[in-house]
Amino acid sequence: MGIQREINEQLDRISSAGAGSHSFSIETAGGKLDCDVSQADSIGCAVDRLRWRTDQLNNATADRLRQTGQRFADRARYLLEPLAPVECDAEAGVLRMRSAPPSRDESGSRYYEVDVQRDEGVIFSRYAARPGQPRESAPAHFTRETLGRLADDIIESTRGD
Repeated sequence: MGIQREINEQLDRISSAGAGSHSFSIETAGGKLDCDVSQADSIGCAVDRLRWRTDQLNNATADRLRQTGQRFADRARYLLEPLAPVECDAEAGVLRMRSAPPSRDESGSRYYEVDVQRDEGVIFSRYAARPGQPRESAPAHFTRETLGRLADDIIESTRGD
């Protein structure tokens, strides 16, 4: 795992800092990983948003965005729900993927959302929606190891062919 050590160091810092929302960034040769965390302990964390900023997608075509999204979906089969493309806006340069199908129970549905953006990178989030209500951001709960794997998979998926 390429950045697992750095992620663990940041989660240790957040765990020691106590309750509340925290953010960290990790610079690599290929870009910058930004992570918003609402909770962390020695085993896992609650991630509000994970963002990979890279120039690997500069001037990417819609086909390149689709390929990047598919590579990520293929790699990230360990998530609670599989990811599938929902829409690709070639003009705006954004591929949106979501859980397919989302998790559902009596309280509503929960799903991952991933935006692969030309000239920007990848944004990974989780949402919850109650029946008849607008969706709300929801934390994605991961072990530390799974968060490191997720970050590595996002990074690897954006590398050129």
